Amino acid sequence: AREGEHEAKGGAGGSDSDDTAVVATADDAASSKLSAVERGYWRDDFMRLMLRGSVGRRPPLIHRGYYARVAAVDTLIARFLHAGRGAATRKQIVSLGAGLDTTYFRLKQADAAPALFVEVDLPTMTHRKARAVAGKAALRDSIPGLKVDGRTGELHGDDYHLVGADLRD
Repeated sequence: AREGEHEAKGGAGGSDSDDTAVVATADDAASSKLSAVERGYWRDDFMRLMLRGSVGRRPPLIHRGYYARVAAVDTLIARFLHAGRGAATRKQIVSLGAGLDTTYFRLKQADAAPALFVEVDLPTMTHRKARAVAGKAALRDSIPGLKVDGRTGELHGDDYHLVGADLRD
């Protein structure tokens, strides 16, 4: 599974201020990834679509750190999807604290997606990601059978689900 984009702060149940800190952390992670992508550390045709506005350039040490993290997680996912009989056609990935991660879209682009990909995050983040996906054809069209629930901020497709949940509860 994909390493989370953020860590929840606070105790069980969380609070709006906790959510604000989590969202800020997710924004920083996504902006740092985009900065690295724009400088050629790895290819991600979808990260720009998740963010609004411009991002500032991050220091090379940040780029290298995110490169190492993305490369390591991508390697683990590839090994998982290709291990055993049936390969990716019978596998599923559940990503907790997914933030604005684009792994599903990159796997789809590479024709390497698992049978099911589920992302779980705070409802604040899922609403935001759902708006980004629904509003951008390159993202929206990647999810077969997509249904957008604007009330819950969830997305449900044939092989992808974005679900809002506070795991601190």
